[in-house]
Amino acid sequence: MITLGLHMAEGIKVTQAKWNLKLDNVISGTTDNASNNSTMLPILKKHQLPCFDHNMDLAVNEGLKIDTVSRAVRLVRVAVDTFTRSWKKSRNLMVKQKELNFPEHKLIHDVATRWGSTASIFRATQTSEVSTFIDR
Repeated sequence: MITLGLHMAEGIKVTQAKWNLKLDNVISGTTDNASNNSTMLPILKKHQLPCFDHNMDLAVNEGLKIDTVSRAVRLVRVAVDTFTRSWKKSRNLMVKQKELNFPEHKLIHDVATRWGSTASIFRATQTSEVSTFIDR
């Protein structure tokens, strides 16, 4: 059975030869958890070293699924949406930041493919103390 890992290994060998690189100098390959990587590296006779950051991100995302945590994330996303969808509220936030000598920055959205972006939205909303500006 031909697998994607086999094709990837062949691609690496072709590239290595084209660039005149010595694959013998490579000890291991750092990868995510995709099965094709687990197939490719043994074909190349290399050790697989799982990516710590990738595994940490997977663990953090599992933690974000806990009910109380996911509720907090939803609330922060709603707060960010409130300001980013309204130019008036966004302007008012900037004015308030200046008045209160808070760091002046726009709120950001988190992105699933951007590691740490959910933590960034919490930091941004915390330093702006957004909750004090939301009309209730």
